[in-house]
Amino acid sequence: MIIYANDQFDKLLTFINDVKETSELTEKLIDVLNHNAHHRGQMTTYLRMKGITPPSYR
Repeated sequence: MIIYANDQFDKLLTFINDVKETSELTEKLIDVLNHNAHHRGQMTTYLRMKGITPPSYR
């Protein structure tokens, strides 16, 4: 699960870095990042409840 989440986050960062900025695109990217942050928080909580130290943020 950790490997998958890190891989997806890396793909998103690559996408963001490769795209030219427009107001509509910026709005959509913010939505994606908010959604990602929500699920990353859920995953972090789940891992901690299981006694697993979650990966650190970059």
